[in-house]
Parts: sequence; C-alpha cells; structure tokens
Amino acid sequence: MAEKVKKKAPGPHLLEKWGTDYFRKLSHQVGEVEPDDDIHFLNERERRDLRRIERGAVFRACLAGALSAIVSGGASFYAWDLLENGDDMVKTVEYWVIVGGVTGIATVFEIGFLYWDALRSVHRMSVAAGLDLIPQGEEETAVLNALVRAALEMPNPSDRDRFINPRKETSGMMLLMTTLIYKGKVTVTNFLLKALARRVLGRVMARAYMEFIAVPVTAVWNGVVCWWVVREARIRAMGPSAVKEMVGMVLGGKVDSLSPKCRLALRRAVGSSIVRTSDLHPNLHQLIRRVREMVGTDDAEIDNSRLFLETIRGLDPPEQILVIKILGIAMVIDGKLARMEKKLWLEASQICGLDGSIQPIRHLMKVFRNGKPIQMADIEALASKAGSS
Repeated sequence: MAEKVKKKAPGPHLLEKWGTDYFRKLSHQVGEVEPDDDIHFLNERERRDLRRIERGAVFRACLAGALSAIVSGGASFYAWDLLENGDDMVKTVEYWVIVGGVTGIATVFEIGFLYWDALRSVHRMSVAAGLDLIPQGEEETAVLNALVRAALEMPNPSDRDRFINPRKETSGMMLLMTTLIYKGKVTVTNFLLKALARRVLGRVMARAYMEFIAVPVTAVWNGVVCWWVVREARIRAMGPSAVKEMVGMVLGGKVDSLSPKCRLALRRAVGSSIVRTSDLHPNLHQLIRRVREMVGTDDAEIDNSRLFLETIRGLDPPEQILVIKILGIAMVIDGKLARMEKKLWLEASQICGLDGSIQPIRHLMKVFRNGKPIQMADIEALASKAGSS
C-alpha cells in the first residue's frame, strides 16, 4: 500500500488572518499576562470579570442586531407606498432597490461590528482568565488561532491532522442538512414570526409594520450567537491546561508499563471521539498531541471507532480503565456531548464491564466548563463498575 502523503496545510483564510493580526496587536498592547493559577481554574475574581465581559458582549450584539433591523424596516416602511400603488413594475423595482440597498449597507456594518466586538471581547476574556496571548511557541500560536476562529464563527479545519478525518463516519447528507439549518436559522425564524403575526393581528397591523417584526428576532438571535461564541472561546482558552492536568492524572507514572496495544487504544480513544463528533475541535487536537507525546505516534487508523472497540476488547482490565478515562476526557474537553459519542461511551463501557452511565461525563464537563478545580475523584468516576451504586 502506498504511503499516505501528507498534504500541504492550506494558508489562513483572509478573515482569519485579519483576526489573528488584530489579536496580536491587542496582545502586544496589553503585554505579558501572568496567570494567578492554572488557566482552566477560574478563581472568583476571574469568574466575575468574565461574566461582566460576556454580558457586555451579548448586550452589544443584541443592540447591533436591533439597530440593523430597525434601519431595514424603516427603509421598507418609507418605500411601502411604491408597492401599494398598483402593478407598476418600475415602482416595484424601485422599492426593492431602496430596501435592498439600505438593508445591504446596514448588514455590512452590523456584521463588521459583530466581528470586531467579538474579537475584542474574546481577547478581554482571555486576559481576564490569565491567558498570555503573545505566542512563544507552537502551542500558544495554536490557542491564539483557535480563539480567533471562535470569535469569527469559523469552522475548525478538518485537515489539521493527517491521520484523522473527522468526517470519516458522518454521512454527506447529514453534513449538508446541518449546514442548511445553521445558515437558514434567522431567515426561517423571521418568516415564521411574520406568518404568526399576520395570522394573529390580521388587518389590525398595517403590512408595512410587519417588517419591524425582525427587530426582536435579530436582536435575540444575535445575543444567542454571541453567547455561544464567548462560551466557546472560554472553553478553548481553558482547554490546553485542562488537557495537561487530566492526562497527567490518568497516565502520569504509568506510561513506561503500558503495552503497545494499550498505547494504540489510547490514541484510538481520542480519534474515535473526534470522528463521532465530526469535528477536530482545538481542544481535541491538543489532547491527541498530548497523548502522542506520552505514548508514541504510530497512528495507523486511529480514526476508526470500530477498530477502537476491537482494540480495547483485548486489553487487560487495568489498561481498559486507563483507556476509558482518556475516552471520557476526550468527550468532555470540547465542552459538548454528541449523540454518537454517547453511543460509543456505552459500547466501550460494556466491553470493559463498566457502568456506562453518562452522568460522570456530564459532571466532569460541568466542572471543566465552569472553570472549577478538577479533582481526581471526578476522573475516577468515569470508570465506575457495573452494578456499583
């Protein structure tokens, strides 16, 4: 079989390059940041500062959406008479030129502001959490790029690791449906709300006023998306240090005694979590790098969850426990839990004679997302024996 050739990594997207340059500029203005403690552990002062920054970012996103919708609705209201005066095609075209032009300009300003403010807010959050974003090496640069992508709502690169195809076990139709739903969320919401308003209000409200229905919809949706962005940025900022601590808890002092099959199973545990989420999240990328550093880098077919299950079936119970714990960490570290990950967790747990409850995963994820100290007991709970209370 021909050796797999490593593809040349694509250059950064223009928007990502702009965001990265702006982030670096802000970082150099702030200077070097000295954390009070481990980055993934947020003390009370850091939590308070982060909540303040997050609330401010969400409020500004809501305001930007409302103002943009008001401007667009105002243009429609102003030009409405052009549509009401019969079937004159010229007036109809004139109406859409006015409304389309004003809406386009308002949207450009809205999106530009949202990107700029998201970058600024994410940077402030990083500083508040004690994260130094003046890159000193590959890991710091990777964290900076991950934060920029979170702020700009850019998808994670699927070709970052030549041994892992995140979409290997995901159908093309499912990917297409997910994209269409995501892209059409605001349009569909606006349409449904307007249809409901017309049904309920009927002729009580003039048709020209219907356009203003978009004001609360756009404001609320902007706020929700902004909240997602800042939460995701916080998870990415805390991820690398949490990876080091949790992997150290599981594998520290045990690496030298691991069998080759266990080493492979550990890498496959992370690879399987990645393909079951269909996304190479930056924290998962940090995790697979950390596991490789500790157990080796022979990564033949680590992105095959069926092979992973076969591999752990042949391990001794103590090594199975280690692999299950790493799988649990992989499911937690990206801050979300996919349906197919839950299925993998149950299958792997049953093979190892473990409880298979998803509750320890949820608990550890909550601890991590809230920036609380990670305890050894939280890690040990991932490997609860079947039938235990």
